[in-house]
Amino acid sequence: AFLVKYSIDQGMLGPEVRVLLGLLLGGLLTGAGEWLRHRPATGGTARLRPDYVPPALTAAGVFTAFASGYAAYALYGLISPLGAFLLLAGIGVGAVALALLQGPFIALLGLLSGFLTPLLVRPESPSAWPLFAFLLVLTGSAAALVRLRGWHWLGWAALAGAAAWPFLWYVGAWSAGDALPLGLYLLGLAGVTLLPQLFGAPQAAEARRKQVRLAQGAAAVIALLAFALLRMDAYGTTSLAVLGLLCAGFLALARRTQSLNLLSALGALLSLAAIAAWHLP
Repeated sequence: AFLVKYSIDQGMLGPEVRVLLGLLLGGLLTGAGEWLRHRPATGGTARLRPDYVPPALTAAGVFTAFASGYAAYALYGLISPLGAFLLLAGIGVGAVALALLQGPFIALLGLLSGFLTPLLVRPESPSAWPLFAFLLVLTGSAAALVRLRGWHWLGWAALAGAAAWPFLWYVGAWSAGDALPLGLYLLGLAGVTLLPQLFGAPQAAEARRKQVRLAQGAAAVIALLAFALLRMDAYGTTSLAVLGLLCAGFLALARRTQSLNLLSALGALLSLAAIAAWHLP
């Protein structure tokens, strides 16, 4: 580390080389973590406690690659905002995928880096389409991990990030025409969080209760976001259609799955709230 710092201070390493070396180091650390995962510890140490070295190396690699990509954009201006967004988003989604192999800490790191990416990379003319398409992919990846591994706390974390961004967009970046991408995002969010309740192998009672609570929380958050979209869109056709589809979907799920009966009441309340707050001439 001191040698690298000295070389930078003396101007021996330019910005391009620094970023390239950082990305290379991140890749090597991630690869080392995966290699060690295939070579578990043996002997007395392995019997005493689990081996945290593989996920620690992988986490260091993800963080190093993320920091290097951000430095290429924010410090040195080597890549465009779109390039930086794609690079950092890819690192975040890749980390979530690695969590299938390396455990929940990598999933949380990938989720955090993914939701922070739009805050770190801000183009001059932001567009809702790429942002919410990426957020839907990230949230869907987290929902798949919740379903496969039972990490329900990860589902709540993903739901918090997925809900925060629409509200941030409503407050700071809303423009005419945003109702369609945001509406499709809400419908997709309902799909990735609620539809898995209809499929999958039977679960233990406690796991099933956690899954149902997560689905009910997701439905309540989506309903609140849909109502806010309706108000932002001034009861436009697109937002009304989204609200109608969500209410119909809530009723269908409540009829199909007994554990989600509360969704029928949620659909009714959402409809009543829309009518009660309707803009009068």
